[in-house]
Amino acid sequence: MARTNLHQLASRLLAGLAESSNNGAFEGKLRDVAAEAGLNSVRTAEAVKLLEELGRIEVVQRGRRGRDTVITIF
Repeated sequence: MARTNLHQLASRLLAGLAESSNNGAFEGKLRDVAAEAGLNSVRTAEAVKLLEELGRIEVVQRGRRGRDTVITIF
């Protein structure tokens, strides 16, 4: 996948996270936000990694076994 396309997907994911956040913190089902942004699970993982590397987000807790994902948005 071209880097520019990944950046576009990451931007859409970040916008969805920001829209669903409360005071700069997202807590909920990441897959729901990602699906609205048009990302599948692989693209979501790539976009989250890119956003972390760019310093735009920090994943505080990964959603597993019934736990919500917690992400701080900078």
